[in-house]
Amino acid sequence: IKRVLISILLIFPWVSSANVETWEINTPANYSLSDSATTELFAWVWRLKMLLEHHWAITNWWATLLNNPEWILVEWNYAYVASATSDAIEIIDISNPASPVHLSSIQDWAWWAQLNDPRALVKSWNYLYVAVSASDNLEVIDVSNPASPTHVTNISDWGTIYLNWAAWIDLEWNYLYVTSYQDDALTIFDISTPSSPNFVWSLRAAWWRLDWAQWIKVVWNYAYVVVDRNDSFQVIDVSNPVNPVFAWQLTNWTNWALLDWAYSLDISWNYAYVVSRVSDALEIIDISTPTNPTHTASIADGGTLELNWARAITIEWDYAYIAAHDDDWVQIIDISTPGLPIQVNQITDWWTMELDWATTIQKLWDYIYVWSRMDDWIEVLKVFYDNTSPYILPNNGLVYSWSIDKITTTYWAWNEGTVTYQISKDNWLTWYYLNWSTWTTTTSWVIHSNTPSEINYEIQTFNGLAWWTWEFKWKAFLSSNWSQKVELDKVTVDSTSTKIALKFSQKKSKKGLTK
Repeated sequence: IKRVLISILLIFPWVSSANVETWEINTPANYSLSDSATTELFAWVWRLKMLLEHHWAITNWWATLLNNPEWILVEWNYAYVASATSDAIEIIDISNPASPVHLSSIQDWAWWAQLNDPRALVKSWNYLYVAVSASDNLEVIDVSNPASPTHVTNISDWGTIYLNWAAWIDLEWNYLYVTSYQDDALTIFDISTPSSPNFVWSLRAAWWRLDWAQWIKVVWNYAYVVVDRNDSFQVIDVSNPVNPVFAWQLTNWTNWALLDWAYSLDISWNYAYVVSRVSDALEIIDISTPTNPTHTASIADGGTLELNWARAITIEWDYAYIAAHDDDWVQIIDISTPGLPIQVNQITDWWTMELDWATTIQKLWDYIYVWSRMDDWIEVLKVFYDNTSPYILPNNGLVYSWSIDKITTTYWAWNEGTVTYQISKDNWLTWYYLNWSTWTTTTSWVIHSNTPSEINYEIQTFNGLAWWTWEFKWKAFLSSNWSQKVELDKVTVDSTSTKIALKFSQKKSKKGLTK
């Protein structure tokens, strides 16, 4: 009799599998914060909030001429102010932003200067070029010694030189571009000899397209002009300065563009950012094809966003800083995604803050300089990030059964600060940090945390602290030195899991049993 004998051999090998767990920072409910006042989820990134505070202010009194300041140019250690009612250019020493002081000034008719109602100015080398409204002229001032500005020359409205109520001015290469409010024109000057501007050409044909022309920005071969009464954004081809021609325009409500009483603008990369006084809005325009500007997005006054009679704007990196005249507010808008502008922070006129009728705005380094028409003050605001290293903590950890192999931080594109970690393998009942080469428990703050590279270097000794099955969690501290932005995109953890494999082996036997 033949029988088949089946023997079962149980074999217990350790079979491992690699796992990668990624915490995408995109759902606030999935995370806990140590301080919601200083951290925020913004466009799928956890980051430190941009904060604002009053730093200092300087007012119109005694020798300081700041009655109705219309424009400010901030360069290195000096601020050059066009003071409309003072009929003067005021120069302020801002080498110590905590204590700006009057340095010097030059008034209308000083050394034959014509400065009756100066509106805007630019600087090239040692010269200021000023668009002066009531004087209807272009004024040139030597500021090689900022403590003693001197009149050089001026060019007045005459014939085809259209400077009647000169409104705004910009500089590109060796050319000056001046808009005139009453003449509805653009006039171009050659300043290859800086002390002696030479008239090149004026554009006034189809004057209605420049009806009450205001701010102008020139980038490469195109001049971008916002037009007040015409409610439009004009593009002018200036590749040949002796023959500027209209290239295209975008008008109010074209494809939902908000340009009612468009007043000021700034340019960044392929986008123009325009603020409009009646639309109470920031309009974002795609100028990647200058001959076909298109509406991209807009954000308007309403709710907590105060943009009533938005009057001035300046762009730095991925932020727009806006002075809202009638609301007495300064707004910060994140424009890192131009199609999705988002309010970041704001600050208003109160107590020591001097922002009544905020008129114009500029930013240099960590400071915002705001000129308020009603207060006749220059307000200096400090822009900063919290430096107490708040943390974020995921609500769900990673269950694993063998080892944690690596932790990786992915920062957002503009990150400047650092993220450090404490880690836990018992669902955050116990937190660990690496004290030199020893894993140590802690209940402390960021001082007891490590970078991913430090953690990864000793991760195997961390795995030896316990056995079998744990739930791994991390706590991320966002650290800044006040001026650094910190933006965390995602956290990735590589781990290894194990399982027991049962292998069955079958063997046949030909041995017979005899009865």
